[in-house]
Amino acid sequence: MDPRDAQLADNIGHIIPFTFSPGIIAISFAVSLVGAACTLELINRRTSRKGLYNHVLLLGAAISMGGIAIWCMHFIGNRASTLLNGEPELQVSYSVSFTVVSFFVPILVLVVAFFVISSTTGSRKPPWWRVALAGLLSGGAICGMHYLGNASIENYRCIYAAAYVAGSAIIAVAASTVALALFFVFRASWAHSWWKRAGCAIVLAGAVSGMHWCAVMGTSFRLLHVNAGATRSSRETTVIVVSCLSFAACVVMAGTAFYSARMRKGYATNARRIILASAVFDKQGRILVTPDGLLPSEEITSTFLQKTQNDIFSTAHPLFHWAFQASRNWSSIANLIDKMTGHLAALPHSGPVHGRNVRTGIELVDKEGTVIDNYDVIFRELFCLAASGLASRLHENLADTGVLWDDIFATGGDSSKRTWNVAAAAAAAAAAAAAQARRSQSEGMQLEGTDTEPITQFAGHELDRVEKGLPAAADQRHGSLMFLVRKVESAREVDKLEALGYCFAEIRQVLPIIGSSMQIRTSATRLEDKLVSMAAYSEGAILESGVHLGMFAIKSRADNSDAYYDVLVREEAHNLLPSVKLSMTRLEPAHLEFLRRLEGSTMPNFLNHLRQSSNPNYPTAAFATSLYRAATKLREALRDHIFDRATLVPKIMQAPCSSLSGQQQGTCALIALSLVIPNQTPLGTPESEFAFIPLQFFRTQQLCVYANSPHSAAFARSVHREISPLLH
Repeated sequence: MDPRDAQLADNIGHIIPFTFSPGIIAISFAVSLVGAACTLELINRRTSRKGLYNHVLLLGAAISMGGIAIWCMHFIGNRASTLLNGEPELQVSYSVSFTVVSFFVPILVLVVAFFVISSTTGSRKPPWWRVALAGLLSGGAICGMHYLGNASIENYRCIYAAAYVAGSAIIAVAASTVALALFFVFRASWAHSWWKRAGCAIVLAGAVSGMHWCAVMGTSFRLLHVNAGATRSSRETTVIVVSCLSFAACVVMAGTAFYSARMRKGYATNARRIILASAVFDKQGRILVTPDGLLPSEEITSTFLQKTQNDIFSTAHPLFHWAFQASRNWSSIANLIDKMTGHLAALPHSGPVHGRNVRTGIELVDKEGTVIDNYDVIFRELFCLAASGLASRLHENLADTGVLWDDIFATGGDSSKRTWNVAAAAAAAAAAAAAQARRSQSEGMQLEGTDTEPITQFAGHELDRVEKGLPAAADQRHGSLMFLVRKVESAREVDKLEALGYCFAEIRQVLPIIGSSMQIRTSATRLEDKLVSMAAYSEGAILESGVHLGMFAIKSRADNSDAYYDVLVREEAHNLLPSVKLSMTRLEPAHLEFLRRLEGSTMPNFLNHLRQSSNPNYPTAAFATSLYRAATKLREALRDHIFDRATLVPKIMQAPCSSLSGQQQGTCALIALSLVIPNQTPLGTPESEFAFIPLQFFRTQQLCVYANSPHSAAFARSVHREISPLLH
């Protein structure tokens, strides 16, 4: 035996003292922190118990916690302990088999722990018993790995103090429970910013490190034999393995951070484009989002080409009206999607089309500044393919993608900055005479106070500015955001979407993320109201069966779009006029004669006559009383004296309504008061209850928003008549 080994052998059977290296202790905590942070990041992205996506995240989180935060920390921590004077022959050596077992055991336990705590639906906060059980299992995994790892030491027998064993177990379980509880509370409220996740990771890493060092302080090492021929380099193997695993965890965290940043940047870039997003709601009114709180969305086009000064993309635009109808007739569109894709792929692009989205890079304007032929048809195809892209993202059929919401959000840019492109100005000049002729032939549409400057003057002025190199001044430099809305009714549909990596969240919790990522140009309160109304909008709105009194009020539009009038509608249902239901179910001939005598009566005269006719001696007293109550209620709801100028329309209108059997296919009688509101007249009507929308869009809604509408077949024929010739 070597004299050195013989001298060291004198320590066999004795308790060997040890010291610590502060630097390596700090490194061990840093390794544990990296593993814990990676674990929480992966758990945060888990959305369901089902789906390969979620299973991979669960396994990755367990490996990150068990293999890096616990296992790597343990062996790096043991590396910080120097026995006696640091002789290589007296330092701990490990059994390979036990070391491998100690790596996999905590991973298996943590798979169960993380499955338990993240098995609640979507992003809802798990019940406390799940948190407590997961904390107990996590703490047990930490303790179990520590003592299993110590069991792999071949040249020492570990002697434990019971008090320290109990203390280390309490630290591991308590700190793990606190960390997981805080994390899932933040996650459920979508308040999990990076510093909050970092705080939870520090607590979780503290559970591992605290348990380890508490246990070490209660551990004594009795030497069993000397490792003859051991060198310092053999101890570095553990450090190399741990470094590789820690680097892998860093790569995972960096990758998720890069992915999130790229997604947010993409949404910010899309803020200046026309985007179609999916708003999917569950029965509780929660909205479908990604783990980052983003809505599924697809770009329709990077720019909208204005053919005239007034050709602004809005709810008044015919292309929006077409898209609105198309989303309610997907069955007539679905069989044309492949042909639309081929047609768009054949158009000139700014780059190669192969292997990329055919919707991007289409050259809509040639080098001479001329807008591409059939631009309106191409825009319709772009809309349909964007909807098809959303359907593919959500693994749905196009028919189940949803219906287009009846409003548009402005996104990105500064509303005070405006530009005008040469193509739009040239197109305006070319179409000026025809546009002006159409306007001059329209009777009764030019109201006092509207702008009557000919388009030719504007177009010539803009072209003149462009030729001089001056900035132009028409088109708004912002994007448009439209929504396809639908509601999932069954738990099976919810599970399917969550298995794809999406989750349902309360609207208020993800509101700041949605608003900032898409740069929606509206207040948080109004955005929340709009999203809440979308949840109800997906169910549809229709009048009840019976007799109704309504207000048909129009006013000239304040902007310069080609739509002439806006009509007053209900804020929560833009397809319905302000109205009040009467207590009767149908109108009798005597009622019609009674209304005919009141033709042209203003609201005050109308109410006064109804009050007088409520005398029980009159044969129509019951009808007059019911109508008086409805008119009074309608007047109070509108809250503006301007509506006292409204006059009674003698003709009874038939409006779609729910039938007595509950099917949305009946009609009801609508008694109407009409009013043309002077331009620039301020109204006291509450915006939370009523809104103005383009009159033409209101007419479009009457054609298609109701189930079994006879206009669906007519729209299908128009689609094939307008689009099919270009697809062959």
